[in-house]
Amino acid sequence: MFAFIYDTLSSLGYTHPLHPTLTHMTIGLTMGAFFFALGGKMSRSSPMLMCARYCLTLALIALIPTALLGYMDWRHFFGGAWLFPFKAKLGLAGLLLILLIVAGLFAEKAQRRNTAPLFAYLLCLLCVVGLGYFGGELVYGDKFAAGVSPPPAVETEKPAATPQLASKGAEIFSRNCTMCHSVETPEEGIGPGLQGLFNRETLPVSGRPVSGEAIRRLIRDPYKNMPPFPNLTREQVDALVAYLETV
Repeated sequence: MFAFIYDTLSSLGYTHPLHPTLTHMTIGLTMGAFFFALGGKMSRSSPMLMCARYCLTLALIALIPTALLGYMDWRHFFGGAWLFPFKAKLGLAGLLLILLIVAGLFAEKAQRRNTAPLFAYLLCLLCVVGLGYFGGELVYGDKFAAGVSPPPAVETEKPAATPQLASKGAEIFSRNCTMCHSVETPEEGIGPGLQGLFNRETLPVSGRPVSGEAIRRLIRDPYKNMPPFPNLTREQVDALVAYLETV
């Protein structure tokens, strides 16, 4: 549905998700609202309480396009797969919307008494912390757990038939797969870790024998929660397989 937008941006050299570009605005404004309200409460400063209300209002406005871009990224990069972090983020985003409205109503009444509904502000702050956590889980997962260090870009012990193809596959993997899979560890994060994939007997989750054709089939016809990748050409899939042979 949104392929035209992403294809246009990709042609301009921008291949990253769009959601993070606005996420920090909502998070930063919500945090600012809490700390301005806290400062206003402690110092009995009406201007600080007013700043808290303004931050709250702007955070509510920013939440709408942020959520829309999150939906677009979810559909484009994950194919609408219902992974747990997405369920958690969806629930927290809805809760944050309600809390921002409630906190804004409380703040307007409290402004007349020079007090701040700090508990409502605090709930908004905790909500964006949760959203940030699950957003980080989608990007990093368990990649950096237990001090895992990244492997070399090319493994000389297992030379690829075409190193140029594997190099191209590394770029394709970075754009399409790193949100769920890591080549730095065999441990599972959002999706299975793929380090040493071609040293295994079977593919994780599906249990099919490991082979280039099995991976091509998995990309064309995903198993369980894995999203489809109809945008990848046969040549790109071949490059991706060549890269996975080196990790």
